[in-house]
Amino acid sequence: MILIQQANEMLANLCLAKAEEHHNYSERDLLNASFIFSHFLIDLIWTHNQHLTVQELSELAEKTGEAIRELIKASTGLDMHEVTKNSMK
Repeated sequence: MILIQQANEMLANLCLAKAEEHHNYSERDLLNASFIFSHFLIDLIWTHNQHLTVQELSELAEKTGEAIRELIKASTGLDMHEVTKNSMK
């Protein structure tokens, strides 16, 4: 867990240090970042909603994933399901 926290801190610091630069990130970079963000968010959902049933937690996690997908699609025109399929080729 400490390694994940250190890596996350390093990535955040790199982003902050170069915040004013255009990085021209690839679709693969977006895929990786969305996996990381989703992983953290789902973990927090489970941590902060212990009063819900496993079924309710699963539904909330699924709705959250769909909302992230919709946000990315609305902001970039990219469908992360397609990006994922294309990255596996």
